[in-house]
Amino acid sequence: MVNRMSAAGNTARRRHIRVIVNPSAGQKPFLSSKPPTVDEIEQRLQDAGLDFELVIPQSADDTALAAREAVAGDYGLVIAAGGDGTAAIVATELIGSDTTLGILPLGSVMNIARMLNIPRDVSKAVKLLTSGIPRRIDVGQANGIYFFEAVSIGINAELIEAFDAFERGEI
Repeated sequence: MVNRMSAAGNTARRRHIRVIVNPSAGQKPFLSSKPPTVDEIEQRLQDAGLDFELVIPQSADDTALAAREAVAGDYGLVIAAGGDGTAAIVATELIGSDTTLGILPLGSVMNIARMLNIPRDVSKAVKLLTSGIPRRIDVGQANGIYFFEAVSIGINAELIEAFDAFERGEI
């Protein structure tokens, strides 16, 4: 995991916001969305006046750990900068805590952000982080796994499974 601190503000205040960035977000074959670079994300957050700690995990497990550590460290806001997978991993770790989830939609599809009316434009999403009002959302759970956007059964679930296998190069 790589940690970077923003240059603005004092150390105590910075530690209240953690930004977890998936630099691979938006790279699905046939759906690439040209998300901003880590440096561009960092600059947009600084331009908005946010003091934050930026974490670049190397795996899904590191992403979950970074979110768990933020909850344990009493961060008030954890921003998932990535796709639906990143947002879901971070959100799962925040369930039951007082830590607020923020989302910077960098993924190819971004169903979670779409369902929550979070703009795909990163500058607009950052503005929402600084001026929006936090709200509670419904969370579902099936077979011990949390979900945040929708649940599918039947043919739709089979299609998603086939698409994921295609994306992994298995078919």
